[in-house]
Formats: sequence, C-alpha cells, structure tokens
Amino acid sequence: MKNSKTMMKTRALLRYLHGVLISGLLAGGNSVAWAQTIPDAITDSLSVLNLEVPSDAISPSEIDGIYVVRYGLEVLYITADGRYLVRGDIIDLQQRRNLTEGQRRLGRLEALGAIAPEDFIVFAAKQGKRTLTVFTDIDCPYCQKLHGEVELLNDAGITVRYLAFPRGGIKSPAYQRMVSIWCAADRQAAMTAAKTGGAVEEKNCENQVLAQHQLGLQIPVRGTPTLVLDNGEVVGGYVPAAELIQRLGVDVSSKAQPAVKLKYKDTAVVTEGKQLYRGYCGGCHGVERQGAPNWHKRNAAGYLPAPPHDETGHTWHHNDKLLFELTKFGPKVTAGEDYKTHMPAYEGVLSDNEIIAVLSYIKSTWPEEVIEIHNKQINNN
Repeated sequence: MKNSKTMMKTRALLRYLHGVLISGLLAGGNSVAWAQTIPDAITDSLSVLNLEVPSDAISPSEIDGIYVVRYGLEVLYITADGRYLVRGDIIDLQQRRNLTEGQRRLGRLEALGAIAPEDFIVFAAKQGKRTLTVFTDIDCPYCQKLHGEVELLNDAGITVRYLAFPRGGIKSPAYQRMVSIWCAADRQAAMTAAKTGGAVEEKNCENQVLAQHQLGLQIPVRGTPTLVLDNGEVVGGYVPAAELIQRLGVDVSSKAQPAVKLKYKDTAVVTEGKQLYRGYCGGCHGVERQGAPNWHKRNAAGYLPAPPHDETGHTWHHNDKLLFELTKFGPKVTAGEDYKTHMPAYEGVLSDNEIIAVLSYIKSTWPEEVIEIHNKQINNN
C-alpha cells in the first residue's frame, strides 16, 4: 500500500513537470546538453523523470548545496546530491528578501522577451522610459478604466503593451472579439473601440491570442487587468495612472549615481556578490563567468548570447558608473529601445547595494593587471 501511494505521488509529479515542460515557455526554447557545472547527481535524478532540460534552466542558488531549476515560470529547488526536489519560496531572513520571487521575475521577463514585438498591441510613449505589459480583457470595467488613462501613461514616458487574456476562456464571445482586434488592420483603434463600447469588425487570421492566454495562466493572471512591470514584478488589478507614474515614470538620467564605486577589496561585499551572482547571473553568463559559447556572434533572431564577465570579455572596458547603470536599468538605457537583448533590468529585483556587490565580485576575479587598467584608464582614478 505504501509503495502504491509512492508511485501515485511520483506519477503526479511527472505529470506536473511534464505539463510545465511542454507548455513551451522554457527559457532558451530548445533543449540542449547539460551544463558541465551541474552535478551528475542532479542530472541523473531529473533524468528519472524523462525530462530534457536546457542547460541554462539549472544554476546554483544563493544557498550552498542547493540548485535552482526553472521550468518555464515555475521555480523548483534540488539538492546537489539529487535527493530532494522542493517547490516553494526561500526567504532570506537577514535581508528580508524572497529569493524565489527574484527568480520568478527573471522567468517572466524571459517569457515576455520571447514574444515577437508585433504580437503585442503597443501604445508607445514618444520618449519611452519604462514599459508596462498588461494582460487585458475587453469587457472588464477596470481594463476599460485603465485604457482610458493610457494617454496619461504615454505622456509620462511609459509605453503600454497589451497581451490578450479573455477571462471567459477560449470559448467565450470575448475570445473571438479579441481575435478580431488582433487581426484588425488598425489594432490600436480596434482595441480602443472595443473598450469604449464601439463596434469591432469580426475578422480571423493567424494570431497569438490563444498563446497569450496560455502564458497568462502561467504568470499567473488571476484577474484582469494584470500588470507586469519591466522588472518582472506582477501587480494584480487596476492601478491609477498617477500611482503607476509615480512607480515607473522616473527619468533614468536623474537616477544615475555618479558616485558609484565598486568595493572589490571588501571581503564581505565580494562574498555577498558571489552568492548573488550565482543566483541571478550564473545561469546565463556562466558560474565561472565564462559566458555563453560564441557570445560575440548574433544568433538567427539577432540576439547576442551572454558575454563573459572574466578578463576575456568586455565588462572591464566599462567604468563603474556605466556597469551599474547597465545592470540596474538594462542595456537599452544606453543602446536604445530597439536594441535586441535578453538582459533584464534588475531595478526592483536587486537593491543598489546588491548590484554593487555583484559587480564588485566580478571585478575581484580579474587579474591584477586588468584591475589596474580598469582603475587608471577606465575609471580614471
């Protein structure tokens, strides 16, 4: 009887993991070989579940002996010996920080980053500073109310991107109306008409409404509107434009901190930075900061793989202030909104001191001659 219950639990876990895997939301998309830094015990244990996992879906957590396993938007933990698999939040009580939520935010940003720009319905700010992604229905009163404030958000520099989430599901009248909106010649006008009681001509075409609804279920969207901020944070329900502007509409140039200085000789800061790097950066840039293979060549979609942070890369070519801004606000701050990158902004995910700690750790690993060049020629110290 005991063995029977164990088998039932194992099958349930298999169904759960397999269901998440086939959802198609895995970071990186294609299954590849296991990363060499992952202990064999972990790969062996997960192989029992008949799952092929992308190499960047597993990385060391901030806790020694525990690894993060990211399946789409799900965050799991597995011990280095492969014995224990845990689903739940890990809280750093000293820093009062939810480590798991940080991983979820990265997963959401990766999932949104995988969506083709043309599949959003975008109300763009003329001078875009921040981006707000909204899972919306067309019939919900608060979705309509938020849409009435989009112009205020745009004026404040906030670009609004809509994704479809018909609350009644794929068989609801709202679903077909949203298909018509996404198939309209002028999708912005169709969206506005639908949310202001106007008529929308019924149309059918190849569209992403179903895929967007499925993504919403993974986020998870529990009501509309659901907002995803550009740091990956989820905000459920309507938020007045004035509050959103206060929360997001900040001039990036005024937030830059000219006094930023990396503390690469401070052992405590470097130790903290190493743990944070493992949890937030190592999955893409490599635990040993070695970067992704062929990192200097764009892929077919036009994206550059994650570069190395050791002395072979170009991280040390940038001064402390620029490294801080690139990490906090994302590369688009300097390269422009059209720049193709999977690198998220860590504002709201990591504090300023945590970003400095990560960068301090990276710098501490460079050879002395590189550090000297960085200090004297790059930082002009």
